[in-house]
Amino acid sequence: MNETTTSIPLRPGTNRPGPTKRTRRHAAKKSRVAALGLSLVTTGVLTATFAKAEPASAASVTTTAKTYTGSVATNRWGASQVKLAVANGRITNVTPVQLPNSKAKSVRLSNNAASIIRTEVLRAQSTNVNTVSGATMTSNSYLASLQSAVDQAQAAGTLTLAR
Repeated sequence: MNETTTSIPLRPGTNRPGPTKRTRRHAAKKSRVAALGLSLVTTGVLTATFAKAEPASAASVTTTAKTYTGSVATNRWGASQVKLAVANGRITNVTPVQLPNSKAKSVRLSNNAASIIRTEVLRAQSTNVNTVSGATMTSNSYLASLQSAVDQAQAAGTLTLAR
């Protein structure tokens, strides 16, 4: 009997049979490349178009923000003081100048309360916001300092808040 053996090519670097090179074609590769190219062209065209456009009287719309620093308000954990930024008759920013820092927990609670109150004041455009649970005393002193800064801005005529 005559047996015929078929030789199967081995994978490079192994003694295992298999194809020498696997090529896998992605059906969507060409469409992804085309979409990327189209996106780049569109971005370039839009950038060129809007770079040429002149802003319509931007100087008359934008004014520099005026800042007002509130009085220092204290509680049993420390002192709070805030700085208020006002532009175009609106509150644009509230930043703490000083927060209670007598203990590590005070620092953590104060920073959390300041962040929450800042967000609420900017959203409401008012100092009539709730205190932060767990940081009631810090919230009250922060809001007292903020109210002092708001009063200064209103006295200067740069801010009018609805009640």
